[in-house]
Amino acid sequence: MTIINYIWLGERSLGALELFNVYSWKLVGCDVAIYTFHWGNGRAHDAQSLGLSQDDGVDVHDMHAILEADASVNDGDDPRKICADMREVLSSWYSRVWSSGLDGAEDKRQDQIFNMVDLTKSYIGATRLGIVLDFKVGPSPHLGLYSEAFTQKFISYTRGSLMVGGASGAPENQCIGTMHAEGTIRRDYAKLFSAKFKLGVDDFKTGFNLKKYDLFTTYHARSFMQLKKDALNVTLKGPDGLPMSPMYDVEEIADEKGHGPFRVFKRAGDQTNQSGGVKTTPSEVKALAKHVLDHETANFEGPYLAKMSRAWSAMPG
Repeated sequence: MTIINYIWLGERSLGALELFNVYSWKLVGCDVAIYTFHWGNGRAHDAQSLGLSQDDGVDVHDMHAILEADASVNDGDDPRKICADMREVLSSWYSRVWSSGLDGAEDKRQDQIFNMVDLTKSYIGATRLGIVLDFKVGPSPHLGLYSEAFTQKFISYTRGSLMVGGASGAPENQCIGTMHAEGTIRRDYAKLFSAKFKLGVDDFKTGFNLKKYDLFTTYHARSFMQLKKDALNVTLKGPDGLPMSPMYDVEEIADEKGHGPFRVFKRAGDQTNQSGGVKTTPSEVKALAKHVLDHETANFEGPYLAKMSRAWSAMPG
């Protein structure tokens, strides 16, 4: 069974789109885990604070507890040991937020949040079984065709053409991870990412107010591409590793076409780390969610379908 790992940092509960995608994954039989960090000093999210019910079957993890537990791992081949530098920086950032809060200036708050989110993505992708995705990503009708590939490859994808510092076709860090049971691919990714990250540990710790997340995207892209035969870019290749075929097309925002096992509820050119491009509107997101409900859920029933419908009703637009 595929595990979907989401990252959620902040005080508020999940919004309507986030809930819609969580329930979409549950509807198609996936496990969902959410790795959280609450801004409030000493506080931790649980299912209720995220707007979920206990019977939703979603695992909620607190990143403070995760990092503390991971620090006790001594096996040098364990990705949790390999990612010690990443953990050190994340711990310092989380502790800084708890002691001093986020910077009051909007641009600095944004940089701080994106720094934490992007580094947390790679840390969880390297150390936990499953596929880390942005909350704007849900399953496509082709998900089942990729399930075996998820167990054999490290997964990522290319989104748009605005990847900073990467070669053509380099993947974004909106998607990171593998269902490879032995963990050796995660270990290799952890080694590759950590080697790039290691020299900047002190700089990252003191540069919390600066825009660092572009570097993490680049580190991810380069590490992914160095995995070579163990990597699969699921928007460029089918589950067999061959170049993408139209049979894996996915309906997305405003008649855009995605490809592969995932659907992204955002325009391909609407990227947070870049200016320009046409921005996605709430009405476009809601229209795409309605398409999913109307055309892709006929073979499903049960409480998650009803929860998806309620989440759709709560979407703006």
